Amino acid sequence: MTIEDIAQSLPNGFHDSKIFSVRLDYEQRTAEIDMEIWVSDAEDTDPEQYRRCTLLISDLIYFVIEPPGPPNISHDATSLVDGGSTDLEVFANKLPKPLPAGAFTYWFFVSTWNAFIHVAALRAELADLPENLS
Repeated sequence: MTIEDIAQSLPNGFHDSKIFSVRLDYEQRTAEIDMEIWVSDAEDTDPEQYRRCTLLISDLIYFVIEPPGPPNISHDATSLVDGGSTDLEVFANKLPKPLPAGAFTYWFFVSTWNAFIHVAALRAELADLPENLS
């Protein structure tokens, strides 16, 4: 499964999701992103339903976090994000290409940083956090 597959399975994709932490394990080639995703859809009576979860990324190829930039250089607020799988022309540095067969790329735009996170990997899955951690 790709991050785009996961986004398409969610009512709002990763739009208005919140990132709380990122863990990278270069030896195991994994990344874990603890986040809260917006799960309300048009039929819900509560339009502001969120779910805590962890995005698990394996067979990691790269994970690039751009430095925060003006005008919104804030780490005080939760990192509000959006995401997509299309190539971006605005990235200042060239990302490695070609990628291995079966690899996917994905980006998250962190509005509170005014910067992107770029990911390339072979697999991703979404795991709910245990109730006592959410």
